[in-house]
Amino acid sequence: MSDAHKDNAVGMPNAHGAHGHGDATPDATPTAFWEARYGERDKIWSGRVNAVLAEVAGSLTPGRALDLGCGEGGDVV
Repeated sequence: MSDAHKDNAVGMPNAHGAHGHGDATPDATPTAFWEARYGERDKIWSGRVNAVLAEVAGSLTPGRALDLGCGEGGDVV
């Protein structure tokens, strides 16, 4: 995959403001976008454990890896 395609493959909302974030610009690099996004305020996420994730992960046998993805984990298990 070329570097240009890698930049486009990174999770960055498009210029139409996907997920309600209308501050993305079409020419912003993914790094610049996310640095600005997380620099907007001290805390983006609630900091609370996602109840569904806790229920699912709590029943797993220790010793395995669980890749949670981004955010609070409600939709990535």
